Amino acid sequence: MADERIKILLLDDDEIDRLAVQRYVQRERLPYDLETATSIVEARLKLRQGRYDLVMLDYNLPDGTGLEVLADVRDMPAIFITGSGDEKVAANAMRQGAYDYLIKDPERNYLIVLPATVNKVLERKRSEQALVESEVKHRLLLDSIQTPTLALKRDLTVFYCNDAYAALVDKTLAELEGQPLLAVFPKLEGSKTMTAYRQALESGETQEVEGSFGDRQYRSRIFRTPWGVLAIAEDITERKRAQEALVRYNEELERRVAERTADLAAANERLERSYNDTIQAVIAAMDAKDSYTRGHSQ
Repeated sequence: MADERIKILLLDDDEIDRLAVQRYVQRERLPYDLETATSIVEARLKLRQGRYDLVMLDYNLPDGTGLEVLADVRDMPAIFITGSGDEKVAANAMRQGAYDYLIKDPERNYLIVLPATVNKVLERKRSEQALVESEVKHRLLLDSIQTPTLALKRDLTVFYCNDAYAALVDKTLAELEGQPLLAVFPKLEGSKTMTAYRQALESGETQEVEGSFGDRQYRSRIFRTPWGVLAIAEDITERKRAQEALVRYNEELERRVAERTADLAAANERLERSYNDTIQAVIAAMDAKDSYTRGHSQ
């Protein structure tokens, strides 16, 4: 921004104060293109006709207060200007969206901090824009992913989620985003899933947890991010069913092997008995023959 001109609209009905700001900008050779307005009506007209990087709003105006204009410039940074002793007014302006404020003093020393204040306010605006752009990129990325994906802030409020996640839990994006996760799903309190979210936040280590939605089973991988945690759910229903079928097959195979082993053992036992019976019969026959032979030889 060093070589860029900063377009500023100054709303102040006090001619001396307006001239003081203009002279200070010229004397310090500040890179400001400064335009002025003396009333709310004139300010609104200029805001409709042009685009400004920043607005500076005095509180007391002939047709109202600067707070009325503040409500019109939600999309651009504003510096509120008020007199000494009106700090409560400045605080109120900050609550209503002003980025910063300046307190006028008789010596106009507040102008000394004007450049630093402008730079700080514009830097904050750039940071906010970068964050919005980052969120948009993440949104586009998440929406392109078919896998259910959920992003949570550090306080476990839903930051954003994609359509696949919303469909999975049978909620709309409006019902989810910006809501505390436990407010939407109170039954998650004390669950393995909530424990995994908290452990990921505390340790920074990737967590894995399995759960089910309806008749589908999922495995979620949970990662810590700069804003909180990101959970990506993988549908493992078919894999689980295949694993369960394999377990059943192995159990059936073991049962059949056990049955065949038992049958084989019984057959071996019968064969051994038959063999022993045959041996005994042969021995008995031989003994009988020997007895007959001995009887005739006498």
